[in-house]
Amino acid sequence: MVNRIVLFIYCCITTTCIALPSKLCANMPGSHSPESHDTTLVNQLHDSIKENINSFDKAFQFAEQCLEISGQIDYEWGTAETNTYLGKIYFHNGELDSALIYFNRSLIQFKNLKDIGKTIALHNYIGVTHYQYEDYKRAIVVFKKGLHLSDSIANLKMIANFSNKLGACYEELGYYTKSTNILIKALEASRTSGDKQEEAHILNNIGIIFLNLDNHEKAKAYFQQAQLIFSDLDDKHGLSDIANNFGDLYYREGYYKKAIEYFEMALGFSKELEDDFGVALILNNIGGCYLRLDNFELTVEYLEKANRLATEIGFHEIIASSLANLGNINLNNNNYLTAIGYGEKSLMVAKEINAISDELIAHELLYKAYSKTSNYKEAFRCLENHQIIHDSINLVQQNNQIHEIEAKYEAKNKEQEIAMLTEGKKADELIQNYLTGIIFIGGFLLFALLILYNNIKRTKRVLEKSEDDLILANNTKEKILSIIGHDMLSPIGTNKEFTDLILKETNSLSKEDIINILTPLKPALDATYYMAENLLYWGRSQRNKIGYSPRTKPIKPIVDSCITLFEFQTNTKAITFQFKGDETTKAFFDMDQIIIVIRNLISNAIKFSKENSIITISLSAKNNYAFVSIIDSGIGIPKDDLAVLFNQDSKLKSRYGTNYEKGTGLGLVIVKDFVEKNNGQIWVESQEGKGSKFSFTLPLVKDTK
Repeated sequence: MVNRIVLFIYCCITTTCIALPSKLCANMPGSHSPESHDTTLVNQLHDSIKENINSFDKAFQFAEQCLEISGQIDYEWGTAETNTYLGKIYFHNGELDSALIYFNRSLIQFKNLKDIGKTIALHNYIGVTHYQYEDYKRAIVVFKKGLHLSDSIANLKMIANFSNKLGACYEELGYYTKSTNILIKALEASRTSGDKQEEAHILNNIGIIFLNLDNHEKAKAYFQQAQLIFSDLDDKHGLSDIANNFGDLYYREGYYKKAIEYFEMALGFSKELEDDFGVALILNNIGGCYLRLDNFELTVEYLEKANRLATEIGFHEIIASSLANLGNINLNNNNYLTAIGYGEKSLMVAKEINAISDELIAHELLYKAYSKTSNYKEAFRCLENHQIIHDSINLVQQNNQIHEIEAKYEAKNKEQEIAMLTEGKKADELIQNYLTGIIFIGGFLLFALLILYNNIKRTKRVLEKSEDDLILANNTKEKILSIIGHDMLSPIGTNKEFTDLILKETNSLSKEDIINILTPLKPALDATYYMAENLLYWGRSQRNKIGYSPRTKPIKPIVDSCITLFEFQTNTKAITFQFKGDETTKAFFDMDQIIIVIRNLISNAIKFSKENSIITISLSAKNNYAFVSIIDSGIGIPKDDLAVLFNQDSKLKSRYGTNYEKGTGLGLVIVKDFVEKNNGQIWVESQEGKGSKFSFTLPLVKDTK
């Protein structure tokens, strides 16, 4: 089934417009070139390229002729413009890397020619290509440059154009507030310039934002406004886009028959425009609707058409989506092996184009299909991967929400700062007037007021510091509890899925089947248990409720017991441990606390080690301290992260291990706390890609200081 309906359609290339996704489509400045007999043929060939833009070989042949003639007559502008057209040819053919090469080459040439209009146009083309790559952050950088150039020549049409594109990028990243704000500005600019087509595209984009925010009434209102303008302009691209968006809206509301009506309308426009990408997309969307209506015959018909066309034109996102949908149909019809085949193909395509949401759908399909064939090892692998991707999507969404909250918070702070500065200025003026009078009254009173003023400032600083400390403490608590809540629920959710499966299939599962299901769950259960224990100790530590009962003990037995705890994980990765130094080394420490220290460090070493590697434990004594080192040859730690690795208020995120093992990012905070409580020190040496060495010290005898 269609998890998300891609709002994507191509516009025809014209003298002024690159083939753009509909959300970005807008007019560009008109082409121009010097009029002379020497250049007429080049300009005529440019027209031929435009007429044959959908025929790669013909268009490319005309472009080669343009370059040859322009070179012979030293026509620099013609060469630059031909490179632009070569970029458009490759863009239409789906070869985005080559398109970027020619667009950037043309950009440099037009900059040297000081052609501001073409320079602005090239920023548009390059930005749209990055957008098509789903590299929205890079697209934002390029569009901002284009906006700055447009603003420098007061080109309202292009100001609206680039603002619209920036809004579309922010919307794709989930920054809906920022996107809406910039789109409102774009709307004002388009209306001021009288660019109705741009206005309609902006209204459409605002509607998409409200659709993604599940505010369907506002989405409909904006779509209807855009539809009226597109109708007046007889803009079939725009009308197709709007029909597709209405189909998406009704699909989300569960009105699948009504959604099909709008998709069929969009399909008619796309066929009339010979827009193969739009046709493939809409065929897939209609198939998704029929799947919801349990009309499997029509579902297969539309999805197979979508898949064939998408394969012909290289529309990989639709290939992945249609394959997953076909897999789900076979799953529903108990054709489990066929479903697995479709699922594996969908997953492969989704990974190639980094389509995370399509990977999620494919893993869910494969988990269900493998479970039905009693291949529980593969089912567990797919379920675990599904959970990892699901968590990463949730984390992105959470980060987007956090960015929005931070933006509002910063804006509010700015307003407060301005208000405080204004009030402060008024207060300073008032104080100055009073001081003028006081000077005439007497120096003693002035001295007293200055003392009072300094006391107030000092008190204010103390209060501000207390407030900052309180805010920091609350933020730290919320951050850590949020991380733990997220990471603990994930393995619990995975284990729940398989527990439900066992209970549901009790009569059909053998003892061996149950063992095969439960065995891979042990690492996740162990990790959850240790995570909970870490949380408990951290909470008690923050309230100073942890006792401290040090004794002189050997360290080696603790290391051995911790290694035994992770026997399953080490066997899975074929990791071996080796010891160096004096295995009889003793130290003075609290047993419970140092067990947690060593367990966390060994767990991290296993987590970030590669298969068939060695972890070294080193024990030694020197200068009244025992030295313990745990050394791995794993993925290492980025240099910038080392300085803040042990800080609980740092913004570092817990990283996945080499087998996608997860953690909370809290372990090292507890490790440092417990080592220091035992009068020791901890440090790390690491090189990214080569491994890490965590070392800590413990006193050999009781600290008498």
